[in-house]
Amino acid sequence: MIRLGGIVTLKPLKEAEDDKYVSIGFGKFKEKGKEKDPKAPTFTKTDAGKFVPTKDGDGGGDSKPTPKVNIFDKPAAEEPKKDEPKAEPKPQRKGNPAVNKATKAKAEELGITPQKLGKDEYQKKMAQAAYEALTDSNFHSEARELIAKLEGKPELAEKPDYPSMKDPKFKEKMDAINAKYASEYSDDVEDDARDLGIAASQESGWSGDDAVDGIAFTLRMNGFHKLADTIQSVIKENKSTKLTSILKEASEYPVYNKTYTAAIEAARAYALKKGYEIEDDEMFTKVGMNSKRPGVGKTTRVSLELMRNGKPQKKMLHIQVYGMDRYGYELNAYIN
Repeated sequence: MIRLGGIVTLKPLKEAEDDKYVSIGFGKFKEKGKEKDPKAPTFTKTDAGKFVPTKDGDGGGDSKPTPKVNIFDKPAAEEPKKDEPKAEPKPQRKGNPAVNKATKAKAEELGITPQKLGKDEYQKKMAQAAYEALTDSNFHSEARELIAKLEGKPELAEKPDYPSMKDPKFKEKMDAINAKYASEYSDDVEDDARDLGIAASQESGWSGDDAVDGIAFTLRMNGFHKLADTIQSVIKENKSTKLTSILKEASEYPVYNKTYTAAIEAARAYALKKGYEIEDDEMFTKVGMNSKRPGVGKTTRVSLELMRNGKPQKKMLHIQVYGMDRYGYELNAYIN
Protein backbone atom coordinates (compact mmCIF):
# COMPACT_ATOMS: atom_id res chain seq x y z
CA MET A 1 0.00 0.00 0.00
CA ILE A 2 1.42 3.27 -1.05
CA ARG A 3 1.34 6.01 1.55
CA LEU A 4 0.85 9.57 0.33
CA GLY A 5 2.56 12.43 2.05
CA GLY A 6 1.12 15.94 2.57
CA ILE A 7 -0.56 17.72 -0.26
CA VAL A 8 1.81 19.82 -2.34
CA THR A 9 0.35 22.94 -3.98
CA LEU A 10 1.72 23.55 -7.45
CA LYS A 11 1.63 27.16 -8.79
CA PRO A 12 0.19 27.27 -12.31
CA LEU A 13 2.68 28.13 -15.02
CA LYS A 14 0.49 31.06 -16.21
CA GLU A 15 0.43 32.68 -12.81
CA ALA A 16 4.19 32.27 -12.51
CA GLU A 17 4.58 34.02 -15.90
CA ASP A 18 2.39 36.93 -14.75
CA ASP A 19 4.60 37.50 -11.75
CA LYS A 20 7.52 38.39 -14.02
CA TYR A 21 5.86 41.49 -15.54
CA VAL A 22 4.39 44.73 -14.24
CA SER A 23 1.78 46.81 -16.06
CA ILE A 24 2.90 50.32 -17.03
CA GLY A 25 -0.47 51.35 -18.45
CA PHE A 26 -2.03 51.51 -21.93
CA GLY A 27 -1.98 47.67 -22.12
CA LYS A 28 1.84 47.55 -21.93
CA PHE A 29 4.13 45.77 -19.52
CA LYS A 30 7.76 45.73 -18.41
CA GLU A 31 9.76 43.12 -16.60
CA LYS A 32 9.45 43.38 -12.86
CA GLY A 33 12.17 45.61 -11.47
CA LYS A 34 12.67 47.42 -14.76
CA GLU A 35 9.37 49.30 -14.88
CA LYS A 36 11.14 52.64 -14.21
CA ASP A 37 13.91 52.03 -16.72
CA PRO A 38 13.08 54.11 -19.86
CA LYS A 39 15.32 51.92 -21.97
CA ALA A 40 13.83 48.62 -20.81
CA PRO A 41 11.83 46.76 -23.47
CA THR A 42 8.05 46.81 -23.30
CA PHE A 43 5.70 43.91 -23.83
CA THR A 44 2.08 43.30 -24.68
CA LYS A 45 -0.03 40.40 -23.53
CA THR A 46 -1.66 38.12 -26.13
CA ASP A 47 -5.05 36.48 -25.75
CA ALA A 48 -3.18 33.25 -24.92
CA GLY A 49 -1.54 34.96 -21.95
CA LYS A 50 1.93 35.19 -23.43
CA PHE A 51 4.02 38.36 -23.19
CA VAL A 52 5.61 39.45 -26.48
CA PRO A 53 7.86 42.45 -27.20
CA THR A 54 6.09 45.49 -28.67
CA LYS A 55 6.72 46.60 -32.25
CA ASP A 56 8.67 49.58 -30.91
CA GLY A 57 11.70 47.37 -30.52
CA ASP A 58 13.59 45.99 -27.58
CA GLY A 59 15.36 49.09 -26.41
CA GLY A 60 13.11 51.82 -27.73
CA GLY A 61 11.06 52.36 -24.63
CA ASP A 62 7.46 53.51 -24.77
CA SER A 63 6.03 54.87 -27.99
CA LYS A 64 4.97 58.49 -27.90
CA PRO A 65 1.40 58.85 -26.65
CA THR A 66 -1.22 60.18 -29.03
CA PRO A 67 -1.83 63.86 -28.25
CA LYS A 68 -5.22 64.62 -26.75
CA VAL A 69 -7.70 66.67 -28.80
CA ASN A 70 -9.81 69.36 -27.18
CA ILE A 71 -13.21 69.15 -28.85
CA PHE A 72 -14.01 72.71 -27.78
CA ASP A 73 -11.07 74.19 -29.62
CA LYS A 74 -12.26 75.96 -32.81
CA PRO A 75 -9.98 76.65 -35.73
CA ALA A 76 -9.07 80.30 -36.08
CA ALA A 77 -11.19 82.18 -38.64
CA GLU A 78 -9.49 82.57 -41.94
CA GLU A 79 -8.14 86.07 -42.41
CA PRO A 80 -9.81 87.88 -45.33
CA LYS A 81 -7.56 88.55 -48.25
CA LYS A 82 -6.27 92.09 -48.36
CA ASP A 83 -7.39 92.58 -51.94
CA GLU A 84 -11.01 91.61 -51.17
CA PRO A 85 -13.23 94.70 -50.57
CA LYS A 86 -15.22 94.71 -47.35
CA ALA A 87 -18.93 95.63 -47.47
CA GLU A 88 -19.56 98.92 -45.73
CA PRO A 89 -22.90 99.36 -43.88
CA LYS A 90 -25.11 102.04 -45.39
CA PRO A 91 -24.82 105.18 -43.25
CA GLN A 92 -28.00 106.32 -41.57
CA ARG A 93 -29.24 109.85 -42.18
CA LYS A 94 -29.07 111.64 -38.83
CA GLY A 95 -31.66 114.30 -39.63
CA ASN A 96 -32.17 117.62 -37.89
CA PRO A 97 -31.51 117.31 -34.12
CA ALA A 98 -34.15 119.90 -33.22
CA VAL A 99 -36.79 118.16 -35.37
CA ASN A 100 -35.76 114.76 -33.99
CA LYS A 101 -36.15 115.93 -30.41
CA ALA A 102 -39.51 117.64 -31.02
CA THR A 103 -40.92 114.64 -32.92
CA LYS A 104 -39.93 112.19 -30.20
CA ALA A 105 -41.45 114.43 -27.52
CA LYS A 106 -44.68 114.79 -29.55
CA ALA A 107 -44.98 111.01 -29.98
CA GLU A 108 -44.64 110.51 -26.23
CA GLU A 109 -47.14 113.31 -25.57
CA LEU A 110 -49.68 111.60 -27.85
CA GLY A 111 -49.05 108.22 -26.26
CA ILE A 112 -47.56 106.72 -29.41
CA THR A 113 -45.08 104.40 -27.72
CA PRO A 114 -44.49 100.64 -28.01
CA GLN A 115 -45.00 100.31 -24.27
CA LYS A 116 -48.53 101.69 -24.51
CA LEU A 117 -49.64 100.41 -27.92
CA GLY A 118 -47.69 97.20 -28.38
CA LYS A 119 -45.20 96.42 -31.13
CA ASP A 120 -47.57 96.05 -34.12
CA GLU A 121 -49.91 98.97 -33.42
CA TYR A 122 -46.96 101.23 -32.65
CA GLN A 123 -45.27 100.49 -35.98
CA LYS A 124 -48.54 100.98 -37.86
CA LYS A 125 -49.12 104.43 -36.35
CA MET A 126 -45.54 105.51 -36.93
CA ALA A 127 -45.80 104.45 -40.59
CA GLN A 128 -49.06 106.43 -40.88
CA ALA A 129 -47.36 109.43 -39.29
CA ALA A 130 -44.54 109.21 -41.83
CA TYR A 131 -47.07 109.17 -44.69
CA GLU A 132 -48.85 112.20 -43.25
CA ALA A 133 -45.55 114.04 -42.78
CA LEU A 134 -44.65 113.47 -46.42
CA THR A 135 -48.03 114.54 -47.81
CA ASP A 136 -48.19 117.58 -45.51
CA SER A 137 -44.74 118.56 -46.84
CA ASN A 138 -45.98 118.09 -50.43
CA PHE A 139 -43.69 115.09 -50.97
CA HIS A 140 -46.42 113.12 -52.70
CA SER A 141 -44.31 110.85 -54.90
CA GLU A 142 -42.26 109.86 -51.85
CA ALA A 143 -45.48 109.23 -49.93
CA ARG A 144 -46.68 106.88 -52.69
CA GLU A 145 -43.33 105.09 -52.69
CA LEU A 146 -43.56 104.61 -48.92
CA ILE A 147 -47.01 103.02 -49.24
CA ALA A 148 -45.69 100.79 -52.05
CA LYS A 149 -42.86 99.54 -49.85
CA LEU A 150 -45.03 99.04 -46.77
CA GLU A 151 -47.66 97.12 -48.76
CA GLY A 152 -45.10 95.23 -50.86
CA LYS A 153 -46.75 96.46 -54.09
CA PRO A 154 -44.31 98.38 -56.32
CA GLU A 155 -47.13 99.48 -58.64
CA LEU A 156 -48.52 101.74 -55.90
CA ALA A 157 -45.52 104.05 -56.35
CA GLU A 158 -46.75 105.02 -59.81
CA LYS A 159 -48.64 108.28 -60.15
CA PRO A 160 -52.35 107.57 -60.75
CA ASP A 161 -53.76 108.38 -64.16
CA TYR A 162 -56.43 110.77 -63.00
CA PRO A 163 -59.35 111.39 -65.39
CA SER A 164 -60.57 114.80 -66.41
CA MET A 165 -63.51 116.15 -64.46
CA LYS A 166 -65.28 116.47 -67.82
CA ASP A 167 -64.97 112.72 -68.36
CA PRO A 168 -68.51 111.21 -68.18
CA LYS A 169 -67.00 108.27 -66.26
CA PHE A 170 -65.08 110.49 -63.86
CA LYS A 171 -66.63 109.09 -60.66
CA GLU A 172 -66.31 105.49 -61.84
CA LYS A 173 -62.64 105.95 -62.70
CA MET A 174 -61.90 107.75 -59.44
CA ASP A 175 -63.52 104.93 -57.46
CA ALA A 176 -61.29 102.44 -59.27
CA ILE A 177 -58.21 104.52 -58.49
CA ASN A 178 -59.17 104.85 -54.83
CA ALA A 179 -59.73 101.10 -54.59
CA LYS A 180 -56.36 100.33 -56.17
CA TYR A 181 -54.43 102.72 -53.94
CA ALA A 182 -56.28 101.86 -50.72
CA SER A 183 -53.98 101.16 -47.77
CA GLU A 184 -54.24 100.97 -44.01
CA TYR A 185 -51.29 103.36 -43.87
CA SER A 186 -52.97 106.15 -45.85
CA ASP A 187 -56.72 105.60 -45.39
CA ASP A 188 -58.59 106.09 -42.12
CA VAL A 189 -55.47 107.38 -40.41
CA GLU A 190 -56.19 107.91 -36.71
CA ASP A 191 -56.01 111.43 -35.30
CA ASP A 192 -52.95 110.87 -33.12
CA ALA A 193 -50.90 109.46 -36.01
CA ARG A 194 -51.99 112.32 -38.27
CA ASP A 195 -51.18 114.89 -35.57
CA LEU A 196 -47.70 113.41 -35.14
CA GLY A 197 -47.01 113.51 -38.88
CA ILE A 198 -48.22 117.08 -39.28
CA ALA A 199 -46.28 118.17 -36.19
CA ALA A 200 -43.08 116.68 -37.65
CA SER A 201 -43.75 118.38 -40.98
CA GLN A 202 -44.39 121.79 -39.43
CA GLU A 203 -41.45 121.51 -37.05
CA SER A 204 -39.20 120.85 -40.05
CA GLY A 205 -40.57 123.85 -41.95
CA TRP A 206 -42.31 121.48 -44.39
CA SER A 207 -39.03 119.79 -45.31
CA GLY A 208 -40.14 116.24 -46.04
CA ASP A 209 -36.72 114.69 -45.49
CA ASP A 210 -36.23 116.26 -42.05
CA ALA A 211 -39.80 115.36 -41.08
CA VAL A 212 -39.46 111.65 -41.83
CA ASP A 213 -35.95 111.63 -40.36
CA GLY A 214 -37.51 112.80 -37.10
CA ILE A 215 -39.98 109.91 -37.20
CA ALA A 216 -37.19 107.47 -38.09
CA PHE A 217 -35.12 108.81 -35.20
CA THR A 218 -37.99 108.14 -32.78
CA LEU A 219 -38.36 104.61 -34.15
CA ARG A 220 -34.64 103.91 -33.71
CA MET A 221 -34.75 105.14 -30.11
CA ASN A 222 -37.29 102.37 -29.50
CA GLY A 223 -35.36 99.71 -31.41
CA PHE A 224 -37.38 99.62 -34.66
CA HIS A 225 -34.50 100.06 -37.11
CA LYS A 226 -36.01 98.11 -40.02
CA LEU A 227 -39.09 100.35 -40.31
CA ALA A 228 -36.87 103.42 -39.84
CA ASP A 229 -34.70 102.27 -42.76
CA THR A 230 -37.79 101.77 -44.96
CA ILE A 231 -39.13 105.24 -44.18
CA GLN A 232 -35.83 107.00 -44.81
CA SER A 233 -35.20 105.08 -48.04
CA VAL A 234 -37.92 106.95 -49.93
CA ILE A 235 -35.88 110.18 -49.85
CA LYS A 236 -33.42 109.73 -52.69
CA GLU A 237 -31.90 113.21 -52.58
CA ASN A 238 -32.09 116.43 -50.63
CA LYS A 239 -35.52 117.95 -51.20
CA SER A 240 -35.70 119.89 -48.00
CA THR A 241 -36.41 123.40 -49.29
CA LYS A 242 -39.98 124.54 -49.08
CA LEU A 243 -39.65 126.31 -52.42
CA THR A 244 -38.84 123.02 -54.14
CA SER A 245 -41.93 121.46 -52.61
CA ILE A 246 -44.17 124.33 -53.68
CA LEU A 247 -42.90 124.18 -57.25
CA LYS A 248 -43.39 120.42 -57.25
CA GLU A 249 -46.94 120.83 -55.96
CA ALA A 250 -47.75 123.51 -58.54
CA SER A 251 -46.90 121.09 -61.34
CA GLU A 252 -49.97 119.05 -60.39
CA TYR A 253 -52.50 121.70 -61.40
CA PRO A 254 -52.65 124.53 -63.97
CA VAL A 255 -51.13 127.65 -62.44
CA TYR A 256 -52.50 130.08 -65.00
CA ASN A 257 -56.22 130.08 -65.74
CA LYS A 258 -58.38 132.23 -68.00
CA THR A 259 -61.18 132.73 -65.49
CA TYR A 260 -61.60 132.76 -61.70
CA THR A 261 -64.09 129.88 -61.93
CA ALA A 262 -61.55 127.80 -63.89
CA ALA A 263 -58.95 128.40 -61.17
CA ILE A 264 -61.36 127.27 -58.42
CA GLU A 265 -62.32 124.14 -60.38
CA ALA A 266 -58.63 123.34 -60.97
CA ALA A 267 -58.00 123.55 -57.22
CA ARG A 268 -60.97 121.30 -56.51
CA ALA A 269 -59.79 118.76 -59.09
CA TYR A 270 -56.38 118.79 -57.46
CA ALA A 271 -57.93 117.87 -54.09
CA LEU A 272 -59.99 115.10 -55.71
CA LYS A 273 -56.84 113.65 -57.27
CA LYS A 274 -55.33 113.45 -53.80
CA GLY A 275 -58.24 111.30 -52.68
CA TYR A 276 -60.23 114.03 -50.92
CA GLU A 277 -63.80 115.18 -51.44
CA ILE A 278 -65.42 118.60 -51.05
CA GLU A 279 -69.11 118.79 -50.30
CA ASP A 280 -71.25 120.93 -52.61
CA ASP A 281 -72.57 122.95 -49.66
CA GLU A 282 -68.98 123.81 -48.69
CA MET A 283 -68.25 125.02 -52.21
CA PHE A 284 -71.48 127.02 -52.41
CA THR A 285 -71.08 128.70 -49.02
CA LYS A 286 -67.39 129.60 -49.13
CA VAL A 287 -66.86 130.13 -52.85
CA GLY A 288 -70.25 131.02 -54.29
CA MET A 289 -71.45 133.20 -51.42
CA ASN A 290 -68.37 134.44 -49.57
CA SER A 291 -65.68 134.97 -52.20
CA LYS A 292 -65.35 137.14 -55.26
CA ARG A 293 -63.23 137.37 -58.35
CA PRO A 294 -60.01 139.27 -57.54
CA GLY A 295 -59.20 142.47 -59.40
CA VAL A 296 -55.86 143.12 -61.03
CA GLY A 297 -53.12 142.91 -58.42
CA LYS A 298 -55.55 141.53 -55.81
CA THR A 299 -55.72 138.07 -54.22
CA THR A 300 -58.76 136.06 -53.14
CA ARG A 301 -58.16 133.37 -50.49
CA VAL A 302 -60.47 130.45 -49.72
CA SER A 303 -60.01 127.48 -47.36
CA LEU A 304 -62.26 124.47 -47.88
CA GLU A 305 -62.91 121.59 -45.49
CA LEU A 306 -62.05 118.15 -46.89
CA MET A 307 -63.70 114.74 -46.66
CA ARG A 308 -62.30 111.27 -47.33
CA ASN A 309 -64.58 108.26 -47.72
CA GLY A 310 -67.38 110.34 -46.24
CA LYS A 311 -65.40 111.24 -43.10
CA PRO A 312 -64.32 114.80 -42.21
CA GLN A 313 -60.58 115.37 -42.29
CA LYS A 314 -58.45 117.74 -40.26
CA LYS A 315 -56.71 118.92 -43.41
CA MET A 316 -58.06 121.73 -45.57
CA LEU A 317 -57.64 122.84 -49.17
CA HIS A 318 -56.15 126.31 -49.21
CA ILE A 319 -56.71 128.29 -52.42
CA GLN A 320 -55.15 131.60 -53.42
CA VAL A 321 -56.14 133.22 -56.73
CA TYR A 322 -54.23 136.29 -57.91
CA GLY A 323 -55.68 138.63 -60.54
CA MET A 324 -53.22 139.32 -63.38
CA ASP A 325 -53.48 142.04 -66.00
CA ARG A 326 -54.33 140.46 -69.38
CA TYR A 327 -53.01 137.05 -68.27
CA GLY A 328 -56.02 135.79 -66.37
CA TYR A 329 -55.64 134.35 -62.89
CA GLU A 330 -52.71 132.72 -61.11
CA LEU A 331 -53.60 129.77 -58.87
CA ASN A 332 -51.72 128.59 -55.78
CA ALA A 333 -53.29 125.66 -53.93
CA TYR A 334 -52.06 123.32 -51.24
CA ILE A 335 -53.44 120.92 -48.67
CA ASN A 336 -52.51 121.38 -45.03
